[in-house]
Amino acid sequence: MLAEAARAASLADVRNARWVEARAENLPPEIGRFRLVTMGRSFHWMDRDRVLATLADIVTPGGGLVIVNDNCLVRPATDWQRAIEEVQARFLGTVRRAGSGVFVPPAESHESVLRRSPFRHVERIVFEFERKWTADQIVGY
Repeated sequence: MLAEAARAASLADVRNARWVEARAENLPPEIGRFRLVTMGRSFHWMDRDRVLATLADIVTPGGGLVIVNDNCLVRPATDWQRAIEEVQARFLGTVRRAGSGVFVPPAESHESVLRRSPFRHVERIVFEFERKWTADQIVGY
């Protein structure tokens, strides 16, 4: 991912980016100070409390986080989401594999974790969108 990010940055003539391979929980303070930290479909994989404590030292006062997540299939709540979950279970079984282990959705919501952190002022914005998938795309999600 870092090589691709560097390639895309070069193509866009971005010269003020530095690429660091590290777990979010272990970001060193010397990485710098930032007004904004973004995470895309990743917060659920992290030690969320530890990441937020680390970011509290890196995000400048008045700065914040943006956590972007496609939550539609992680916690099925509608008939169509449950139908997709059934298709996935039929093809893949009921245990969600992830890398060499299994994925267990966090018991506590992102909002709850954030509210007890230095980033306690939470605003949730939902963007509705339509997606058309084949059965193969559903299984591979």
